Amino acid sequence: MLPSSFGPPSWLVGRGKAMSDGLYTSDDLLKGYDRARPETFVQTWDFEQFIAYSKGGGPAPRKIRQAIRQARHDAEISHALGKYLRKQTKALGFAPKLVAVMGGHSLDRNTAAYRLVADIARDLTNHGFLIVTGGGPGAMEAGHVGAYFAKAPDAVYEAAIKTLSNKTVAHLPASLGQILDKNGDLAPNQEAAYADAARWLNAALAARDLFKGPIGESLAIPTWLYGSEPTTPFATAYAKYFENSIREETLVAEGKTGTLYAQGGGGTVREIFQGVEHDYYAPDATSFSPMIFVDPDGFWQRDAAYTAKGIVTTPGVKLDAVVPAVLKYGLNRMKEPDRSACESKVLFSVKLDEIRALLDGHAPTAQLRLGLLLKGAPANLLSTHWLQ
Repeated sequence: MLPSSFGPPSWLVGRGKAMSDGLYTSDDLLKGYDRARPETFVQTWDFEQFIAYSKGGGPAPRKIRQAIRQARHDAEISHALGKYLRKQTKALGFAPKLVAVMGGHSLDRNTAAYRLVADIARDLTNHGFLIVTGGGPGAMEAGHVGAYFAKAPDAVYEAAIKTLSNKTVAHLPASLGQILDKNGDLAPNQEAAYADAARWLNAALAARDLFKGPIGESLAIPTWLYGSEPTTPFATAYAKYFENSIREETLVAEGKTGTLYAQGGGGTVREIFQGVEHDYYAPDATSFSPMIFVDPDGFWQRDAAYTAKGIVTTPGVKLDAVVPAVLKYGLNRMKEPDRSACESKVLFSVKLDEIRALLDGHAPTAQLRLGLLLKGAPANLLSTHWLQ
């Protein structure tokens, strides 16, 4: 049971301890969590912010004071994100090679798709790329797992994957959505949901504990709009927003070396077509950002199959013809060889070397554009959030 003194926090958008540049760490977000006490899942600093956000109206704040505080917080995060990337640039001598990972939050940890994303992220991190995700569970977590264990021995990485893949913790608990009631208050009698959440989170923390060496860096950009889902603890920096639209635009913004799309649902499909829109208007081949569908099960290359009653028997969203066709139409204004160069940047593959080669080819242009963005140069870019 929750202690009697526990209750919803007052409206607070505190910054916590935070990193020196203003972003969060996993410890900041999980402050107050005790692995041996499942009820503390809802007592973390992170979840308290979610409660306050929900009680205040969520994405539609009821009071102007709440709206202003959320906006101020998000402006500070955007500024901190720019500072973080400038620090990366200074340390490297050039802008980082950002690779975004998109995919479903419900992707199970014991699937081939989860493992493939982790393997790719580990490979890319070891080749100098910086993995960026929405910071949640599923495919996003897999990206950070791979990055985290980039420098770990293979045996340790395998042990971590095994810990996460245990059937008791492989699936994101459905009960997480029951923790708050419609008013944003903690719902009564949700001890089982706390236990489910703690079991899922503890597996991640146990996997993380397996390696005490130098961890691979990665950036998470989560949102309190989906605050009932645990933020993955494997990233090294967190730019967490209240406003999901800012977070989404940041994830698809200019300056990325490319984007990996794992299996996902409606949110991932939206992100895919945000990427399509971006590339549709690319003025030339160098401005076209690679779109890579990492698809070991053929999810993006088949239509779903159904029973006579309309129940899905084989999942799938066939995009391997639609996405290239839309882009071909938009790129028709280009002359060769630019048009063909753009079309070659849409890839459906599971081969690490093939994926890395495509990203390597676009990296110099992406780094140049990100460098201009971070310097505040008017480069006719889609997003200005990192300039703030």
